[in-house]
Amino acid sequence: TYGDWSSDVCSSDLTTPGWPSVATCGHGERLLNPVLLALTPWRENLDAASRSAIREALRRGAAWCLLHNGAQLRLVDAQRASAHRFVEFDVDLALDDERTFDALWSVASADQFVVDEATSQAPVDELVESADRHARDVSRALREGVLSASTDAVAAIVGRGVRPRAPLPVCFDQALTLVYRLLFLLFAEARGLVPQIGRAHV
Repeated sequence: TYGDWSSDVCSSDLTTPGWPSVATCGHGERLLNPVLLALTPWRENLDAASRSAIREALRRGAAWCLLHNGAQLRLVDAQRASAHRFVEFDVDLALDDERTFDALWSVASADQFVVDEATSQAPVDELVESADRHARDVSRALREGVLSASTDAVAAIVGRGVRPRAPLPVCFDQALTLVYRLLFLLFAEARGLVPQIGRAHV
């Protein structure tokens, strides 16, 4: 709840020019990882607000920005601003869906920013590291899978006694292109971006 934050605000400065609703918040004496809370006008686009909030967070020494426009809640990592990564929730949907609310709470509750003295990390920092490791694992698996599939495609052609018209390196490059095109199609299909007529794709 917002009370989880507001009841433990150590200090706030609501006099920042252009940001009348900004506060740097602490969670009692436990929060060692300051967070900038920014409230924008109703449903204001958070992209532009994020850029301003990041600058303000860096000025104040805050590691994270939590922005709210009344409808969306966005958490931005001010320390890794160049990565342009954030997590955003639709508040109405989160209140209506238990799983969505659990996800929101797991990254945006005040306790997620309390630093563990033993590890010098807050739970939210551990989430970021875990996500980065997962992204690297997926990237490596995808790269290895594409190379393996391309090799299998060339081997299938050669194994059937079909004499390639081009040298094997060229055939491999063409197989690689084919595999990437299939991946792109599957990616688009999984997200409902491929037009369909009945059961057939256009």
